[in-house]
Amino acid sequence: MLNSKISGRRLAILTDREKSEYKKILEECMRLNDYLSDKNVEYWSGGTGASRLEMQMMIEDYNRSGLRPTVCFPSLPVHALSAKKADCLFRPYLANTSGKRGAIANGLVFAGRALSDFIHFFWQLPRRNGDS
Repeated sequence: MLNSKISGRRLAILTDREKSEYKKILEECMRLNDYLSDKNVEYWSGGTGASRLEMQMMIEDYNRSGLRPTVCFPSLPVHALSAKKADCLFRPYLANTSGKRGAIANGLVFAGRALSDFIHFFWQLPRRNGDS
């Protein structure tokens, strides 16, 4: 499904359920759905502090609203478990960083990539690589 949209320009609308603007953005996207449906738009669910259930609820909000395709953009490895409801799972990459925080961030990204590979293998979801 997403392969037909790979070429050309795309618009990704990334929402975070924790942000106060989430409902307003979702309502605006629903209002503009007819216009956006032929504009190469993808709806990304994200949020560093979101729980797995919040990520899953965000994807379900998109699907109920008819906003497709949906992309699960995991900020934490556990977020990738929500990808079963999404059309695509983004495989996270992160530039190598130095210092204590960089090592932790790289460890989380590595765990997220390993988990997304596992999920992709069992659920056969399309992958979107972070280096493209």
